[in-house]
Amino acid sequence: MISLGTSIPQAVTSVRVASDKHTRDANNVFSPVVATSAVSIFLGLGAPWTIATIYHHVNFGQPLVMGKFETGHLAFAAVTLFALSILAFITLGVRRWCVGAEIGGGKIARVMSALVMITLWLTFIGLNVTNTYASWDIFTP
Repeated sequence: MISLGTSIPQAVTSVRVASDKHTRDANNVFSPVVATSAVSIFLGLGAPWTIATIYHHVNFGQPLVMGKFETGHLAFAAVTLFALSILAFITLGVRRWCVGAEIGGGKIARVMSALVMITLWLTFIGLNVTNTYASWDIFTP
């Protein structure tokens, strides 16, 4: 419900900003998207997950484990996300330098950017699934 309540007004605002001929700036479109997505993810997943973990730790003495993921796995996921997001920002910077904008451009630029972003996403998922089930335990003390 939170995601729906924040996404629909944000989508309307983004369409208005994107269609405004005087301010065709991708940052004005992407900033609200990122903000509402972050709030939706935190409130929709992070808060209940954290509250349940703390509740079970305090009341039942269970270790601080969030679902299948131990804290080492979460640390690995955070570091992986940070590293891959740096690569995504570099991709957006290269697009800004080469194409002059973060969105749009020629077909080759769009396809190449999409392939880079999809590869980063699949890399994140692949590394974290492998870490969880192969138990590399890089960040586990």
